[in-house]
Amino acid sequence: MFRVRLMPQLLALALGVGAFGLPAPIVAGAAEPPTRSFATAISSGNDDAEESASGSVSLTGGSLELVRAATNQTVGLRFTGIAIPPGSIVHDAWVSFTAAKTSAKPASLVIRAEAVDDAAAFTKQRRNLSTRSATTASVTWAPASWRRGETGLGQWTPDLAPLVQEVVDRPGWAEGHALALLVTGSGVRVAAAADAGRAPTLHIEYTPPTTPADQSEFVSAAEALARPSTIVLDGARTTQLRDGAPGPDTTYDLRSMVSLAYSAGITQYPVTFGSTTPPTGFVVVGGDVRGQNPVGWTWQDWEAQNKTGGAFYVSAADAALYGGRADNVFDFVKVQRRVPAARYLVEGCYGRYVRDDAVENDEEASITVRDCLFDGISMGISIAQEVGNPDAVTRVEDSIFVFEAMPNATAADGMGHGRLFKQLGAGTVDFRNVTVCYPEDPMSSHDKLGLWMPGRYDDVTIVLGPGFTLGEDRFGAVPPGVTITRDWAVCDAARADWLARH
Repeated sequence: MFRVRLMPQLLALALGVGAFGLPAPIVAGAAEPPTRSFATAISSGNDDAEESASGSVSLTGGSLELVRAATNQTVGLRFTGIAIPPGSIVHDAWVSFTAAKTSAKPASLVIRAEAVDDAAAFTKQRRNLSTRSATTASVTWAPASWRRGETGLGQWTPDLAPLVQEVVDRPGWAEGHALALLVTGSGVRVAAAADAGRAPTLHIEYTPPTTPADQSEFVSAAEALARPSTIVLDGARTTQLRDGAPGPDTTYDLRSMVSLAYSAGITQYPVTFGSTTPPTGFVVVGGDVRGQNPVGWTWQDWEAQNKTGGAFYVSAADAALYGGRADNVFDFVKVQRRVPAARYLVEGCYGRYVRDDAVENDEEASITVRDCLFDGISMGISIAQEVGNPDAVTRVEDSIFVFEAMPNATAADGMGHGRLFKQLGAGTVDFRNVTVCYPEDPMSSHDKLGLWMPGRYDDVTIVLGPGFTLGEDRFGAVPPGVTITRDWAVCDAARADWLARH
């Protein structure tokens, strides 16, 4: 995207913002979210550094030799507090310098970013800069001659958006993290350093991710646990936990509770909330449901048990489930949209050996599934099997779905599993950094592998195991952002990483 670069003060006037990152005005009738600007200067003398060809690192001094004619060296520039949220689209980025010396001879620089989620501060440890991992993307810069004291367009780098975008797209990036740039090259250009009071400044123009109005942020688990209306339950429970009408802003702390109330003859969900009066601001933290039905039961055996649905059942205007766990259950979580704008969050959850749906959203509410591992499932997400909702958005972020062959009478050999989408809903999806693992061919309706809900797919990986014998054409027209691999190690690594972090 072509942009005319203005000096920060003029940029602020042009956008109607302060020079350091307040939002740009919304243009009436605009189809896209507003572009925002952000700028931050290096705030500490330790955040601009030079590493000589011998590997020694200097963190002090009033100037930065971006390139040095006699020897090869690396310059590091670390910018903290980058207020760019994950999922943002970076349109333009550049660093503005102040020339510390006059330099007229040709110079050639290569700029990369450090390929980490949150760049650590520079240290004097030998080769602390050159040994840092660098982004795949790089930008070359052949600056025109510099005159001491200049701080205009000639001291601005080319567009660094590819570098910033690669870092912001990392799974572990979070708003407020630090970003480091690594500069190498030949020739001579000397810039003022932070210690001289004229620090290099990073400027970024970006579009934040679209967030539907009905999927605004929920309270965090920590905030929910600090509420006065928090109910703490612990120990083993063999009877159903049911609160049909929780009060507004109620939190259930189940981190020390284990439910064994999931067995033959029990016709109610083991953990259920809001079936009488859907609450607002409802949160569940923790809870461990351990199914007692035989592992050898077929899917049909489970279905014969009336109301064998979700280990966690929630009917609410809005509700969040943090850190729930379940093993050997029919569905992991079932949500019901009893009010038109109901919205749900399922975060940090672990479902093991889920005999039907990882997520059952049959009345199609807006739901976000974030940082979850469903390790051994028969079906992925059931959307709108009962009621469609064109306004609903199903968001899945940083999550893993591992299918597993389970006893099922409809499978040719008596063992099988389903697929990611049971059917198409009426709304849209937003999938980001999602891994879906199929160890073998789905049991039936192979062409339904090509069911893709409309919406956004970004960094979605479909992993096919040795038992998957169908052609990849069964996935139909694969949306942009989706890749298919037969390297099962990708699935194993994703699962191991999740378990290590939780």
